[in-house]
Parts: sequence; structure tokens; C-alpha cells
Amino acid sequence: MSPSYEADIIDERFIKPTLIDLVPSLVSSFSDITAPDPVGQDKLSNGKWKLGLKIKKENVIVLTDRHCPKCSRHLRKNGKNERSVYGDDGKVKETYQLQRYICNHCGVINIDYSDIIKDGGKYGEKYPRIARLLFMLGLPPYRIQKVFIATNQISIPLSTIKSWIYPLRNEIRTVLYPRNMPFSGAVSYDEMYMKMEGKKEYFLGLVDCRTNIVIRSEIVGSLEKSEIKTIFKNVRREQNLVIKGAVMDGGNAGGNAFKDRSLKQIKRQRCHTHFKKTIRKMVYVDAGMGKQVKKALPKKIEKVLHAFYSVIDSRTEADFDERHKKAHNLIKKSKNPKLIKPWGMIRTSKQILLQYLKTPYLDNTTNKSEALHHEIEVYPSLKSGQKTEMGADLVSSGMIYIHNMRNTEANITKEENWDGFYNNKGVFFKNKYRNHSSSMKHRWFKKKLKDYRKGLEEFWSEYLPVPSLDLFKALWRAKNLNLT
Repeated sequence: MSPSYEADIIDERFIKPTLIDLVPSLVSSFSDITAPDPVGQDKLSNGKWKLGLKIKKENVIVLTDRHCPKCSRHLRKNGKNERSVYGDDGKVKETYQLQRYICNHCGVINIDYSDIIKDGGKYGEKYPRIARLLFMLGLPPYRIQKVFIATNQISIPLSTIKSWIYPLRNEIRTVLYPRNMPFSGAVSYDEMYMKMEGKKEYFLGLVDCRTNIVIRSEIVGSLEKSEIKTIFKNVRREQNLVIKGAVMDGGNAGGNAFKDRSLKQIKRQRCHTHFKKTIRKMVYVDAGMGKQVKKALPKKIEKVLHAFYSVIDSRTEADFDERHKKAHNLIKKSKNPKLIKPWGMIRTSKQILLQYLKTPYLDNTTNKSEALHHEIEVYPSLKSGQKTEMGADLVSSGMIYIHNMRNTEANITKEENWDGFYNNKGVFFKNKYRNHSSSMKHRWFKKKLKDYRKGLEEFWSEYLPVPSLDLFKALWRAKNLNLT
């Protein structure tokens, strides 16, 4: 029977030589035992000490008890630091002298002064809120610094402005892309080229075709099949949203990604605008004019090109077949057999050109995602001057916040205008809500929009200038925001 030992009554110097071979863990367990710090609860996670403070004459902040929090020895003075606090008018409101202390045994004691001067509160609450809003409207930190100099006659260091902006990255993505956000099931997908430290990067965005709200954005290092699959899968896994249809510009990478088994349920629509550009280039090459697409075509070939456009713009399958035959007759009259190649390409693309007629809310162009790119390109260094993926993601997320806020307001107003139409109609629809009327579906979607807007407004109230909320809502509706 092995004896039991109580650690609090056995002396360590006797245990080490007698039990070290039998129970080696006892040695490490005793060596880890240290006396508790009597004032450890006063030390903050940032390494500073929260001690009693008082303000003496001439705004000098000193300790109420001049004893070291570590060893209880007497502290001696170690100089002063001046701290100015600015008011909302840009003028110095108060100037304090922070008394520094040092212990002969423990060294310099870092003191937390947040009870009197809030951390990061040297410039008041107004300045960081305005800086964040200007950043989301497309101004980089160095231009925000100039705005404060021009409007408030105050020069704020760039490092301070960045410290106000950069911590927003995680919070803003949580607000922008929550689970079960309002979504129609149809998205417009497009990518935008970026350059970081000489390397190619790409911004990928998914915009709801019905509401024009961005439901997901990612920055990736390539347009490989795996990267494109990731953004679509994250919508399902992290946001619990089901994508039923996607309109794309027709790039090879996007098409290959949809051949994957996990994305086969998503119906793909080819953008009509991009498809027309492709057909136009093929017609010019077949006409012997190379890539000089700005020159006028011969009249007969120009008629064939417009006939191709008419086929692409068909609104029904029967209309598509009829116009396709007419285009074939015009090719015979033009006596240019090479034009059969673009004609055959249109015929084989029939399904992805008319998919928007079968999928609710799906667009036939990528105009919404293209418009999003134009909005975020307002930031001067987004496409060529970003150094890190984190910085580019913060810039795009900030501007997407403004985009989503504006479009959420517009959609709530639009949905409210349909209340009278849906009232007492009793029209049933075929989906998982098939036992409810169409008006119930409409009200459910409007409630989703209001819940999403509530999250956006809570973020605004916490980080952005609250008194200007109504003013900026009016400006968004008028689309008059152009501060660059």
C-alpha cells in the first residue's frame, strides 16, 4: 500500500532526494508553487496598474498612496508627462501633468489614468467617430488628417487616426454578414483586380439581385476554382443562406467552379453585356478587321451582328429559336461562312442566357456587382496602394457598410409601398411557406430587412457620429456623397 502525502505539511527539501526516482512529477509540482501576488488584482491586461489617483494644484495627477504595488517599497518621482485634452471645437480644453513614479527595486511603474483621462480620449469622442465615417466614405487616413486641419485647426497624428479605424475590421464584418440576413436567393457575382506589394489579389463580391445588398465579400490571392468555391460555400456555412442562382461575366474560372458537385444546385446565368462583347469581337475577327472594334462594319455584317444581339435579348425560348433562325438567314446573305462560329456559340449558350427567366429575381447582367466596384474604387489606393489583405478588407468593408445602409433603407421604403397591394389578396405561393399568403411572405421579408437595419444602426450608434444619422440618410437617398 503506497503512502499518501499532503503537500502543505511535507517539506520540499525532504521530498526531493527521497521520492525523485519514484514520483518525478512531485518536483515540478512543488517548483510551480508560488506565493500569490497580494495586489495582483490591480494589474490590468495591458500591463498597467490601477491605483488610487488625485488631482493636485496645476492639474498634476498623483498617487494617493506612494508605495510600490509589487513590493510595497516607497516610490520616488520620475518626472512628468503633459497630456492635453481637446474639446469638440478643436481647442485645448484641459492640460494635465501626469506624475511618473519609479521603484528602486522593481523599476518604472506604469499607471492607468483612465479614471481621469480616458484611454484614447485625448481628442474627445467626436474625432474618432468622424474619422471612421470619412474613412467609410472613401477618404484615406492622410486625407482625413487634412480634413481635421482645415475644419478644426487641429493636427492629429496618422498613427492615432489609424488606431481609431483599424480595430473595426472584425466588428464590421459581423454586422455586415450575419446569419439569416434578408436574401432573395439570386446573386450577382464579379471580381475586381487589386495589387498588393507587387502581387495580384482579387476582390470577390456577391450582391443580392433583388435588394442590391452585398451578402458576402472576400479578398483572395487567385481566381482558382477553389478560391471561388470558398466564397459561395461560406454563404451557406457561416450565414445559413441558400444561393439558387448566380449571374456571372462568363470567366473560365467561375464556370469551372460551378462544375463542382457542391455548387451544381446553383443555376448559372451568363451576363448579356459581357456575352455581347465577346460576340462582337468574334464578328470583327471573322470579318477580317481584327480587334479594331471601333471601326464601322460593312452593312451586311452589321445587320448580322444586330441580329445576334436580338437573339441574346430574347424574352422567351420560342422567341430565341425564331430570332436564331433569322440570324442564320442573314449569315447566308452576307456570304461570310465564318460567322457561323459566333452563331453556333449563341445556340450552345441558350440555357445560360435564358436562365434568368426561370430563376426568381435573377438578373441577366452583372450591373449590380459592377456598380459596387465603381463605388469602392473611389478609395484612391484600393487597387494599387494597399500593403496588406487586412487593410484592403477594412477599406472595402467600410464602403460596403455605407452601400448596404443606403440600399436597406431604399428596400424598406419599397416594401412598405407594396403593403396596400398585398393586403387581403390571399394569393398563395409555392415554396416552404406554401400555406401562407403572398402578403405573409412580403411581411416576413420586410421584417428581415428591418432586423438587418437595426444591426447596422447599432453599429452606427457605437462607432459613428450619431447626431448626423438622419442627415446622412437623406444624403444617401439623394446619392450626393462625393467627398473625394
